[in-house]
Amino acid sequence: MKKSIALIYGGEGCEREISIKSAENLASYIDGNQYKILPIEISKSGDWYLRKSVCEKKDGIPVYPVFVDGVSGFLANGAIIHIDGAIICLHGDFGEDGAVQGALKTAHIKYLGQEVITAAITSDKAFTKLAAERLGIPTAKWELCVDEEPKSARLRAEKSVGYPMFIKPARLGSSFGAHPVLSREDFDTAYLDAQSMGCGRVLIEELVDISYELECALFDDGVRIISPNGKILSNGAFYDFEAKYSKDSNIEASALKAEDGEKERAEAKRNSNLLADFIGLKYLSRIDFFVTADKRVIFNEINTIPGMTKTSLYPKLTENLGMRQGEFINRLIKEVTGNDGNL
Repeated sequence: MKKSIALIYGGEGCEREISIKSAENLASYIDGNQYKILPIEISKSGDWYLRKSVCEKKDGIPVYPVFVDGVSGFLANGAIIHIDGAIICLHGDFGEDGAVQGALKTAHIKYLGQEVITAAITSDKAFTKLAAERLGIPTAKWELCVDEEPKSARLRAEKSVGYPMFIKPARLGSSFGAHPVLSREDFDTAYLDAQSMGCGRVLIEELVDISYELECALFDDGVRIISPNGKILSNGAFYDFEAKYSKDSNIEASALKAEDGEKERAEAKRNSNLLADFIGLKYLSRIDFFVTADKRVIFNEINTIPGMTKTSLYPKLTENLGMRQGEFINRLIKEVTGNDGNL
């Protein structure tokens, strides 16, 4: 008998459209002979709907995760729909930050994703930078500004970070609200935009002169393996939203050749394992580093629900580990549904 798997996507945050694209691609990978997909979209207003397919745009059946009289599942029309597990395919706020993980946890639903505390910690880039520094992993100079006026933030950042700098929200991905800032004249506009993206927490970092970005794919179906081979070569350009998700982007995102950057890959892999142990990463994550012209490897951030679109790097990196296309998600579903999962 097929196992029922809820694929949760959409969400209230600004990254919902990327989540939908990720879910569409993930659904194409999932083995239909073993699993029945129950597409559950969280709307922009926060309502949960069971749909016929990820691409379905009409109103679905209202549902919500519940645990009643020892039975867990999704409540729909007064009855509980049984599921064997759930995949959280939500990016950014209201999804990658522990909120949905907590809802599933209290409903005793097994899910593919991080523990609540791990999701909450990794969703805030300041906390992951503190973790990296505690482990002796190099990071760029940075400052965190919380509900701070632009002038005060600018003066502090100029003193501790200096120009050029990079400004971004502390709790978002996909380059939303992120800006390189080359001079004082650019600061206020970039800062206010990052601040407007939510929570009032703004990260101001040293703009590192990099040779390329090095992305590590963490995969764990009971045995953790890390592929430190993701290369993003921007030729000095900002790897913005359009570059990440457009097929026409002129920014190279590919797997490193075996003979390239052996020392840098080894350092990134070692530091990824340190972070995974310390923070408690499981199942899957993408851990990102900068590699400078003089071969220094600098930690950037952790993405616990990496992009799964057709242009995203994580699925490609799992193939670099010797898996067939899409094999990674079926192996992880088996791991989640075949044991106690996150219960």
